[in-house]
Amino acid sequence: MPVVALELPNTTVAIPSGNVSLRMVDNSTNKAPFLNAVFAAYRGKYPNVRITHDTLPAAEVAKVVPWGSRTGTRMTSSNSRR
Repeated sequence: MPVVALELPNTTVAIPSGNVSLRMVDNSTNKAPFLNAVFAAYRGKYPNVRITHDTLPAAEVAKVVPWGSRTGTRMTSSNSRR
């Protein structure tokens, strides 16, 4: 499968200058080629933004996402705190 290079448009929103961590969780590997291109574009344009992407079974996503939202705590797929 060919690698696609994306160019992110300029934003009108102020991007933090300090280190930023984002975590994305989903339950499908079908999006991987697109997401990898998006993440690479972000790393190129915003080197201070670190994106972590986890693909988990749907049942695990259903546990991890609500728990993290309620508590403000990040979790791994094994339910251990980071």
